[in-house]
Amino acid sequence: MGDFAAAQAPYERALDLSRESGDPRAVAESSYNLSFVFVFRGDKDRGKVLLQEAAAIFGDAGDRGGRAKALWALADTVEGDEEAVMAMNLEALEIFRELGDRFHEGWALWGVGTSATRLGRFDESWARLAAGLEIFREAGDISSMVLLLGSFADLAAVEGDIERALMLAGAAAASREATDAGLGEWVGAIEERQRLVERRATDADAARLWAEGQGMTLEQAVGYALRAS
Repeated sequence: MGDFAAAQAPYERALDLSRESGDPRAVAESSYNLSFVFVFRGDKDRGKVLLQEAAAIFGDAGDRGGRAKALWALADTVEGDEEAVMAMNLEALEIFRELGDRFHEGWALWGVGTSATRLGRFDESWARLAAGLEIFREAGDISSMVLLLGSFADLAAVEGDIERALMLAGAAAASREATDAGLGEWVGAIEERQRLVERRATDADAARLWAEGQGMTLEQAVGYALRAS
């Protein structure tokens, strides 16, 4: 996912220069960019502050696309309030659709889908994740497809569909390794999926299902994920 430690200094300098320029939108863009340095390094609190600033400035400037992308990123920094996370992702999704921004619409659908999983709204989760996966498949965005496979595995694990969860988890891991899709490492498995994956060391059936998933091509895995459970 890149050397974010090395990126910190130049991004901080860019933000300082933006503040000196007095251009609010430049400040918002620089704050947004710098936030990822902290988020990807595990310092979500510092990332959150920057994203809150960016979302507010973009909103005041009437930059709906900027506000939407800041809200989408901000949602990933919020913990303990899943309804707030869902609200941010839904607002971002609405704006991206209005703007015809299909790439960011796919990401917002992923955000809504994963939030719905954690809220126990499984039908909505599947529909949102499927719509996002279709967008990324059409675009040929391999890293995003691999990430979505993991989210489908999370959904299956929470629903208690052990076979589907393990096969999708195995497929996601294999595709991530084969394609060097670093995004799949950015978002870790939720607890239910992780417990199932750990079972393969002592459970022959779990190991078999994992191996079956690992034997899928990316296209086969995507097709399997898009088949309703």
